[in-house]
Amino acid sequence: MREQRLSRLPTGWRKAFAPLNFRSKPRVSRHVHIITLSERQLPRNYVLSLLAESWRAQGISVTVGPIGRLEADVGILHVDATTVPAGCLPANPLGRPILNAGALDISKRRISGNLLARNSDHAGPVIVKTNANCFGTRESKQLSRFSPKRLRKRLAKILPWQWVRELPRGTYPILDSLPEVPDWVWQREDLVVERFLPEIENGEFVLRSWLFLGDQDYVVKVYCPEPIVKAGRASHHEPLDSVPQSLRARRAQLGMDYGKFDYVMIGGEAVLLDANTTPASSADGSPSSRLMHVAAGILPYADASK
Repeated sequence: MREQRLSRLPTGWRKAFAPLNFRSKPRVSRHVHIITLSERQLPRNYVLSLLAESWRAQGISVTVGPIGRLEADVGILHVDATTVPAGCLPANPLGRPILNAGALDISKRRISGNLLARNSDHAGPVIVKTNANCFGTRESKQLSRFSPKRLRKRLAKILPWQWVRELPRGTYPILDSLPEVPDWVWQREDLVVERFLPEIENGEFVLRSWLFLGDQDYVVKVYCPEPIVKAGRASHHEPLDSVPQSLRARRAQLGMDYGKFDYVMIGGEAVLLDANTTPASSADGSPSSRLMHVAAGILPYADASK
C-alpha cells in the first residue's frame, strides 16, 4: 500500500520519501489533525502542507480545519497570526498532544531579548520593527479599506517613512543611533526598537534558520548582500549540523513544538531575531530530503496515545 501511494507522487517527492521509515509500530493507524480557522485545505506555501503530504503518503490520516473537540491522535495548531486567541484551541478531554498550544504569542515583545527603550544606554545602530510577525502584513490585511493606517502605508511607498509615520512596506528601517528614532515610534504599541546586531561573513549578511518538529530538525545558514535577509534575495545557503543549546532552551520557554527560529551568532552567542509557528516554504514541488526527515518528528506525538 505504501509503495502504491509513493508511486503516484512526482519523482522528486518519491526520492525524498524513500529513505524515511515512518513505521516504528507496524500496522498502527495514526491520525493528525491540523487546527486552522478555515475549512479550506492548507495552502501549499506552508511547510506544514509539505509535511502533511508526506504523512499521507506514509499512510497517516491528515485532516484540516477548525474543530470543537480533538479526536485525532495529535493536533497541530496552525493559525497564521502573531497572537492566537485561546478560543482557537479545541476541547481535549482525551488529553491528546496539541502542538504549539503553549505558543499563542510570538510577538517581538514576547520573544526578543534585544528591545530598547527611549532612554536605553545603547550607542550602536538600531532597527525599527513591527511588533507583529512578517512586517505586520497579516494584521494590515485586516484593516478597513479607508483606514488612516492603510493610507499612510500607501504614502510610505513614495514619501520618507519618518514623515508619514509608517514603516516602509516589506522592510525594517536601520538607523545609526537611538536618538534618530522618531518620537512617534515610541508612542506606538505596534512598533518596537531593537539593537541592530548583524552577522557578517565574507562581506555578506548572514541569517541562520532552524526548522523543527518535535525531536527532528534542520538548520541552514543563508547569505545575502542586504541587511534584511530574505530567501528570495539570498546569494547562497549552506546546511549546519546543530543549533546552540541556548536556543533549544528558549524554544522550550516559548512552548513551541513546531516552527522556525531565525537567529544570528554574535560574539559566540545566539541572538534570536524571529519565531514563527507557521513557516512558509520555498519548495517548488521537489522538497529536500532534510525537510522530509523533519516530518518524522510527528511520530512520538501520534504514537503517545497508542
